[in-house]
Amino acid sequence: MMDDTADARRHAPATARNRAAIGAVLTARRAGWPVLPSTGRRLLLEVASGTGEHAAHLAPSLSDLDWLPTEPDPAGLASIEAWRRFVGTPPNLLGAQPLDLAAPAPAALPAAVSALFTANLTHIAPWEITRALFTLAGRLLPAGGELLIYGPFVQPGRPTAASNHAFDQQLRRQNPDWGLRSVDRLDRAATAAGLAPVDLVDMPANNMILVYRPAARG
Repeated sequence: MMDDTADARRHAPATARNRAAIGAVLTARRAGWPVLPSTGRRLLLEVASGTGEHAAHLAPSLSDLDWLPTEPDPAGLASIEAWRRFVGTPPNLLGAQPLDLAAPAPAALPAAVSALFTANLTHIAPWEITRALFTLAGRLLPAGGELLIYGPFVQPGRPTAASNHAFDQQLRRQNPDWGLRSVDRLDRAATAAGLAPVDLVDMPANNMILVYRPAARG
């Protein structure tokens, strides 16, 4: 193993705190995701993989599916690959691909995926990125596939935790286009992209996982 200072690995402290809870949700839900005819396996596409720590720590425990990390930042891609090597290059943890949701035409991706997953994206990106995420999911997900979005959100009719409110204000001071998103606003964007909300999972530290599936047609 390489020393932390000798490779490209980046670290996000929150990952170590939330990966077990996220892994439990993915483990419980994956049985319902469709198997892709092209491979006979399930494929999870992680959008905005960041440091790559979620992929490195969760993919080995989900060995019955393939995990494809993506990231727009070259330094992030290097970190993902460094983490992939650090954990022994699990055969189901695929090499990271560049994906910029802000690009007019996102890079080539698989024609279909079993699930899309993203963590801590919607509140630290302009709203247009969240809309692009739903558009991508609407294009790639087959019937029964799921988009899972982890992070802090505002839920109408439910008091926002003081820590989340303070975090929201901090983000908006840093960038007016950032901030915690309302669940109902995400639901409307999902509907516009042909998706329907199917679950909201409460997570530790006042976070949630929002789950969407392609809406029934006909």
